[in-house]
Amino acid sequence: MSPGDEADRGTPLEEAPVGDRFAEILRLPSHHHSLSDCVHELLDLVVALLPGAICASMTRRSRDGWLTVAATDPAAEDADEAQLEHGHGPAVEVLGGAASAFADDLHPASGAWPGAGAAGLPERLRSAYSFAVEAARTPRTAVTVYADQPTDHTSDAELRAVAAATAEAVTTAVHVMDLRERADQLADAVRTNRRIGAAVGFVMHAYRLTETEAFALLRQISQHGNRRLRDLAEDVLTERALPQLPGPSERHG
Repeated sequence: MSPGDEADRGTPLEEAPVGDRFAEILRLPSHHHSLSDCVHELLDLVVALLPGAICASMTRRSRDGWLTVAATDPAAEDADEAQLEHGHGPAVEVLGGAASAFADDLHPASGAWPGAGAAGLPERLRSAYSFAVEAARTPRTAVTVYADQPTDHTSDAELRAVAAATAEAVTTAVHVMDLRERADQLADAVRTNRRIGAAVGFVMHAYRLTETEAFALLRQISQHGNRRLRDLAEDVLTERALPQLPGPSERHG
């Protein structure tokens, strides 16, 4: 192992240069085809980037409202649930349409978040930053980062810059994975259509049918056997024969 390899494998995230952490986020699409494959790794990188951060979560729209799909710590998930239950907080603002939102001090006495006292947030979480992640095939998503100290994003230009850059890097990575997943699905659809087309051609030749008749016959056998057409096509091409043919009344019924 070279010294460079050893450094790459042995350097904890919190000790890695900031530029390396951003680069690691942007490299995620080269190792993973979808966000679900790397969401925890992504959140760990986000925590390592933002000063004072101790945990993070990802929340998105679901059929029943909002759902935290991943968190680096149960406290982050609890904080998300508290915000959503009481309708206040940075995650709620982002899920409601804001691009980003800060809560500089989550202590009830600070007044920074009116619902903090009633929500019963974990005491060790003292501030939060939430940003939106949007891609064509990804429901509106909020990534929320929690820190163990109050912040002052209004006067802390470095915090604002790192937060904005983190949001941009995450959004870019998710967008690339979104496009790759879509491309994979389209490629699979093309392969499937080619195999079905080949099976139609075989049926036309073997049973002296027109293209329309051959496709209709395959579809009828597929429905009759409760099988996907793509699976039936593979069997036809492998066995070079159709399964049991429907009778004339079934074939035209």
